[in-house]
Amino acid sequence: MRLLKPNWVSHDGKPIFSIDIHPDGSRFAVGGQGDECGKVSIWNMAPIKNEEDEMNENVPKLLCQMDNHLACVNCVRWSGNGKYLASGGDDNLIMIWQMARYLGAMPTFESGGGGKLNIEQWRCVHTLRQHSGDVLDLAWSPDDSFLASGSVDNTVTIWNAQKFPEVIQIIKGHTGLVKGVTWDPVGKYLASQSDDKTLRVWRTTDWQQETSVTEPFLECSGTTHVLRLSWSPDGHYVVSAHAMNNSGPVAKILERDGWKTKMDFVGHRKAITCVRFNPKLFVKKVNGDSTRLKQYSCCAIGCRDRSLSIWLTSLKRPLVVVHDLFNHSIMDVSWSQSGFELLVCSWDGSIAYANFTSEELGKAMSQEEKDKFHKQVYGISISSSRSKFTSSIIENPEMLKIQQRHIMKQQTLASTNKPDSNSSPCKMVRPSSLSLGLNILEQQRETRTKDGRRRITPVLVAQMDVNDTPQPFGGSVQQITPSASQSLSNVLKESTELNKIRTTTQVTETKTTLIRVCTTTQVTLQSDVKTQATHSFIPSVYTNSCSTTLHRVYTTTQATHSSGINTTTQITLHRPKPSEKAQDKIDTLTPKPTVASRPSPAVTTVTPPSPVATTTAVKRKADTQTSGTKRARKERDRDEHDADVNMTVVSSATRHTVCIPSPAPERTLSLEVRAHQIRMYVSYVVPSFINIFTASSVHVLKCISAGKASWEAMITSPGIALAGSRNIVCVACANKSLCVFSFSGRRLQPPLMLESCASVLQASGHHVLVVTSSGGVYVWDTKSSSVVVKNESLCSFLAGSDVTIARTSISERGYPVLTLSNQASYSFEPCVGAWIQLVRAEDPLLLNADYQASMFRQDPFCARGPLAQLQGHSTRLARQGGRMFRSNPSKQQTATMSHLENQLSVCLTLGSADEYHFWLLTYVRYLAQAGCESRLREICEDLLGPPHRSNVSDKRTGWNPKVLSFKRRDLLVEILPIIGTNIRLQRLFTEFKDQLDVVAR
Repeated sequence: MRLLKPNWVSHDGKPIFSIDIHPDGSRFAVGGQGDECGKVSIWNMAPIKNEEDEMNENVPKLLCQMDNHLACVNCVRWSGNGKYLASGGDDNLIMIWQMARYLGAMPTFESGGGGKLNIEQWRCVHTLRQHSGDVLDLAWSPDDSFLASGSVDNTVTIWNAQKFPEVIQIIKGHTGLVKGVTWDPVGKYLASQSDDKTLRVWRTTDWQQETSVTEPFLECSGTTHVLRLSWSPDGHYVVSAHAMNNSGPVAKILERDGWKTKMDFVGHRKAITCVRFNPKLFVKKVNGDSTRLKQYSCCAIGCRDRSLSIWLTSLKRPLVVVHDLFNHSIMDVSWSQSGFELLVCSWDGSIAYANFTSEELGKAMSQEEKDKFHKQVYGISISSSRSKFTSSIIENPEMLKIQQRHIMKQQTLASTNKPDSNSSPCKMVRPSSLSLGLNILEQQRETRTKDGRRRITPVLVAQMDVNDTPQPFGGSVQQITPSASQSLSNVLKESTELNKIRTTTQVTETKTTLIRVCTTTQVTLQSDVKTQATHSFIPSVYTNSCSTTLHRVYTTTQATHSSGINTTTQITLHRPKPSEKAQDKIDTLTPKPTVASRPSPAVTTVTPPSPVATTTAVKRKADTQTSGTKRARKERDRDEHDADVNMTVVSSATRHTVCIPSPAPERTLSLEVRAHQIRMYVSYVVPSFINIFTASSVHVLKCISAGKASWEAMITSPGIALAGSRNIVCVACANKSLCVFSFSGRRLQPPLMLESCASVLQASGHHVLVVTSSGGVYVWDTKSSSVVVKNESLCSFLAGSDVTIARTSISERGYPVLTLSNQASYSFEPCVGAWIQLVRAEDPLLLNADYQASMFRQDPFCARGPLAQLQGHSTRLARQGGRMFRSNPSKQQTATMSHLENQLSVCLTLGSADEYHFWLLTYVRYLAQAGCESRLREICEDLLGPPHRSNVSDKRTGWNPKVLSFKRRDLLVEILPIIGTNIRLQRLFTEFKDQLDVVAR
């Protein structure tokens, strides 16, 4: 036995009431009194185990210190899997702590600082509020499904550890302070000890009392701060804290068989405060016969007489007794999972460490042997329920092969990620490297508006999120690296360059400049002609369509797109005559256009066929002369009044007064389109010639390929927007018409007349997208000469807000996709006749999900797939920063499944086959790990379809053998091995595997 008292583990001279070793043995937690608060500290075990590490300044001792409790901390306990740390204190609160994914040194928050650094970051993910008095003891159930807490309020509260802060049961049998709780190792019973001089055992099936033991405690007085009892790992005994036998203090042994109290541990001179059994079972030979083994347990007892005793149930006397170990009472004891290390804490604010050998304690049973023993004695093992296996027998040979491959894969990953046991312990992050984490940017990013005011861009300093389980503290620590700073700087750099592009597109170019662009940029040829959804980026309120800078924008942004992008136009919702304050805000944030070519757009008002609605419109016009606050209040009151007076008015006035600015006629419009591996420049010139009799002008549309004019076409009205793809070229004209040409210059149909001028014009493949100034959305399929979306209004998410249209695109199914300035994206689904929300700004599902998509890219142009592009435009750093405060692990599983299901449905709406395949496999993998059999069965049934149909659609059931470009049954074949990785799902795997074999035959 080796005994050590590390004097560097302390609470600055204040009491330490509880101590607990992490299941992986790399760290331990202590709880006690702080400076006017409760303090929880997490320490490194390496300096205690090894003297060289203790003397090494690069090996940290204090890993983290948390001062969140408002009063003294009485108990700290790690969960069995090491994921959570629970702490309870005199503030009536229980806090659940979880390690953050960001591992970096941060200063502690205690008063004065003291020069301490938090090497690890632990955050309180749950605060449990139920007790009305001090929380004195805590205990996790053997399978981590429950947390029991004993309190001064005479109750034992059972918490649902899977859904914090849900309360399962409040046990109110005690009539005194509950000072200790412990669980039966197989989870059948819960024992508690109280100042009411009873030890009670409760059934976990109905939380009713099984037995109450009073006789050994009748002479006891309430002189101890806690009464930490403990259950032996074999389940045979419960050893109480303070009890009396012949007026002497003992630790009473309560036998499981009949709840008899015939035995006790004697020898201590004062009241016993804590008892803690070694989690290991030990075995020894019987009479030297190696074939006959007897199992026994080891128990540590702490007392108010400042002594510690170690007992073996196979011996009648203690194995060792250490007297005067502390200057005050022993408060708590903790064994490591290995069974050979012991930590003890005292009221005097110090701790002690004891290390035993196998010669002293005996040979420890393995976990498998322990589980086997539990099954023989009780018919159940807690490890089997924790592992989620309902059967250890594999019934299908295919399932056996999958399990073997899965185990080999896990072993390979474990060997790859396993830290070197011979490597040096963690080194402390020095302040020089700490500066990289605390100061990501050497200087703040700021810009200046036209009026000289500064605008500082906020930057997330660190990404803080909870980790599933803390890593064993035996390898190298994850230090703060410059990669985070570098990637963030790259994002800011790209954003700055994009802002420069947006500003430079305001410059009006002449016809001479256009000709220079066309003749000097026809060098590079592109062979990528794959059709993709094109995105229109709209940088400002009014833009000129074709300039040298604009061509540079196309050259930069169209590297991943096959078809051209329409003229860049900022779409802004204008209210009639905004207030001066609002107008000043718009002028400050938006560059002003050239005065000569920027007439004010006319307001287009959709007037409902109702006198009442007409009167309402007049009132709103008068209201614009009042202040913004009063106007908004009056509009809300008036809208509510109109809804009460006549419901038809509400339905007819769903389109409010909306004006989306449309581009003014330009002298020259230009567009570069890559088609048939050749760069072509389509330009529009105003005017070509004028008829002297009618004084009407005719305008020319030219296509230049390889420096030569390929074709020309005539239009009769000035063009305001130009768009094209590898199949078509379309021009929106000032007379509200739309002309569509093939790429050889042939007019495909007569001019299409719109209800108002086009504000956005987009072309992709054979589809044309138009957003009119009155808020209508059109999509035509020029190949079939049919309409896909007919004048669908944007008022449902634009009216009454300051949101603008930032980007537009056409999905692979030919449906419009609109992204607003708040980063929300919508698409219209003709099948259901409604707008569908694809991406939500600061999606709460994503904020609370514990899955981060690897397909997200900081640069949306580099993202693969339309969904990745849409979600890549939203600020990823802001999302992760929000998770620091919004993540709730108890809801993460539900939020993650909802998020993955939403991703699948959005992929179907966008027609993105590759992304659908990715998210389907991810979703199935997550469900298989979580064991959600009902949802997996529903997916398999949908992919399998009617068994009697093989390759044709079933009109009666509506089943289609294909989803996007994939065959459903091919997908089922692909996901079945994923389901087979969970042995609990082997019946589901076998069922659909057999059905697939029958269908194949």
